[in-house]
Amino acid sequence: LWHDRGKYTPKAGDIIIFGRPDFRTHVGIVTGVKNGIVYTSEGNATGEEYFNSRVTEKSYSLNSSYIVGYGSVAY
Repeated sequence: LWHDRGKYTPKAGDIIIFGRPDFRTHVGIVTGVKNGIVYTSEGNATGEEYFNSRVTEKSYSLNSSYIVGYGSVAY
């Protein structure tokens, strides 16, 4: 299921989708949400060259314009 940013509070296990006009689309896994901050686990998200990149934990404001939306599974 697709959820637009600002119209849904993500849950642990959801997919977070990032993008902006001048940057490639990127995805991560939501690990939690607290006090208006979404916490994620992402690969290739360290800002280094791809061969040095790794899985890392990151966080963003739920209002970040970098977040396009979220994906969840209807169980």
